[in-house]
Amino acid sequence: EEERLFLTARVITDDTFARHQGFDLATFGEKKWPQSDPSTFRVPKQETYGAFKSRVAARFELPDNKVRLWALTNRANKTVRPDTPIPENDPSLTVEAIRDMANPMRKGDLCLYFDVITGPSRRYPPPGHIMVFLKHFDTSKQTLLGVGKVFVSRNSKVQDLHLIIVERMKWTPDVLLRLYEEIKPGMIELMKPESTFAENEIGDGDVICFQVEQEEKEQVASDRFRDLEIQGLYSNPVHFYGFLQNRVMIFFRPKLKEPDNDHPEFSLVLSKKHKYDTMAQRAGEYLRHDPIKLRFTTTHVASAVPKGVLKRSLDQSIADFTDSSHVNPTTTVILYEKLDVNIA
Repeated sequence: EEERLFLTARVITDDTFARHQGFDLATFGEKKWPQSDPSTFRVPKQETYGAFKSRVAARFELPDNKVRLWALTNRANKTVRPDTPIPENDPSLTVEAIRDMANPMRKGDLCLYFDVITGPSRRYPPPGHIMVFLKHFDTSKQTLLGVGKVFVSRNSKVQDLHLIIVERMKWTPDVLLRLYEEIKPGMIELMKPESTFAENEIGDGDVICFQVEQEEKEQVASDRFRDLEIQGLYSNPVHFYGFLQNRVMIFFRPKLKEPDNDHPEFSLVLSKKHKYDTMAQRAGEYLRHDPIKLRFTTTHVASAVPKGVLKRSLDQSIADFTDSSHVNPTTTVILYEKLDVNIA
């Protein structure tokens, strides 16, 4: 009965976005990865939007007129983005109607972006402007995190974001940037600074990633790139997004002992494309044990019962010994043993 009368609304904020490392603004419904932690509301389907919005604004201790909610829609390219602000001029509009407009299948949760209005709210969003979300790829920290949104004129140039970004990041104006459009998983494209947002077909809810560009000679840049790759790290957002698309969380447990300080349980985020040696190196760093003296055993997905000892192979990738159809944060378990001698 409750399922028939109520629905769940999930509200993501700029804080949610700032903690999110992945595609889009948050993670919803991804079985192979931990979910984001938006604020959740259980809402009567026939509750008016006005009443619901007041409840959401009160949760965040803001007045109604400083808040706009945007419905997140599933795009044809498999991304989930804010599409349009929910209209405020229809007092009869219900939460269920908003959900059904955002999701033609008329089922599932209502996902929303909580937009805080910082300037005059008389004409909001500004006419002729689009809402773009920004992400910063930090090469040294190997992170890709949200840094909020910005409204830009459709006809302004991509390079106009430079001043906005350096001010937001508290960088000096001489910092060089490279900008990329996050189109969809597997399609991240470098943007031309002289082109306009309209020419790039940028619209509300699109995501642009930026990276500090190093001033260095070609050979130095090539050496730095090679050093990062040797460490299993990434020199630009395109490669890092590729890692995100192939990442897997693996839980390591001691095989023959109960977990203790010398034999802890721990997890690592790796790429399915990483080779055996990369996994062994990362595990060895965590355990402070020579990776060549670690022996790993795979487990059955459903039970985590030992399956078979992994033999070291230079060509073997993590994808070769994990069941990709079932990989998720709670069942991908690999057992380890700390040996006194090198593995064969």
